[in-house]
Amino acid sequence: MLRGSMTQYFRRVRWEEKRIENAQLFILRFPNPSLMVLTLLRISEFKECSVHAGTIFSNTRYRTWFRSGHNGYDYDDFVVGMNLPDANFTNFFEAFVQARGRNRINRFERTFLAVLEERGLIQLQGNRASVRQKFYVVVLNEFLIGNAAEDEEGQLAIEYATLRHELSHAAYYLSTEYREAVQKAWDGLDPQTRNNVMLFLAEKHYTRDVIVDEFGAYLMEPYDSHFPVDKEQYAEAVHRMTQLYSECVANLLPEAGRIPYDAK
Repeated sequence: MLRGSMTQYFRRVRWEEKRIENAQLFILRFPNPSLMVLTLLRISEFKECSVHAGTIFSNTRYRTWFRSGHNGYDYDDFVVGMNLPDANFTNFFEAFVQARGRNRINRFERTFLAVLEERGLIQLQGNRASVRQKFYVVVLNEFLIGNAAEDEEGQLAIEYATLRHELSHAAYYLSTEYREAVQKAWDGLDPQTRNNVMLFLAEKHYTRDVIVDEFGAYLMEPYDSHFPVDKEQYAEAVHRMTQLYSECVANLLPEAGRIPYDAK
C-alpha cells in the first residue's frame, strides 16, 4: 500500500542518496513545483519562517501571506531550493498530528513521512515522532531552475549555485567542524556588518534560530546575491569555511545518480 502511494505521488521525483560523515543526505529534484510545495513547504517553514514558526497554519494560509509580499507571485515562483534537517520532520508531525480542517497533515506530507519511516529514518508512534538515523534532505525546484535560464549552460549554473547554498546547510547541520568555522566567522564580523546581515535575513523572514546557518550558506554561494559581507575583508575566515565545506560536500556537487525512487 505504501509503495503504491509513494509511486503515485513521488515517482517523478529524482532521488539521490549520499553521505556526509555518518549521516545520510538526500538530494531531491522535484519536476512538479506544486507537489514540492504541498509536500514540504510547511515542514520547512514551521522552523524557518519568522511569521509562521511554531504556529499551526495551513498551506493556503502561508501561500496567501507569501503572495501578499511578492506582488502576487507564489512560493514556487521564487524558491529554487529547500533544506530540511531530520528534526524538521519529527517536530512538524508532533505539532500538526492533531490539527483539524485545513491545518491537518495532508496526504502528501503524510506519505512522505511514511517514506522516511519505511526507510528506518524516523519512527511515528501515536502522537510522537523520533529520529532513528541522522539524515538531511536537500530539495531542488527543478521546474523553476529549468525555466530560469534560456540555455542548458545557464540552467546548470543556477542548479550548481542552488546546490552550493543548500549543501552548506547540510554541512552546517551534519559537520561539527564546519559548523564551528561558520560560527567563528560570524563571531568575527564587525558590528555594522553583523547588523546588515541581520537586516538582510530579516527581510527574507528567517527566524533568529537559523541566522548563522543562513550566513554560512550565503557566503558559499558562487555569485553576487547582494549579501552584505565583503568576502575580501574576511578572507581568512571565508577561506577556512570554504576549505571545510569542500571537504564535506565537493564530491556531491556534480550531476550524479538521478534515479526515481520507485526504481530503487
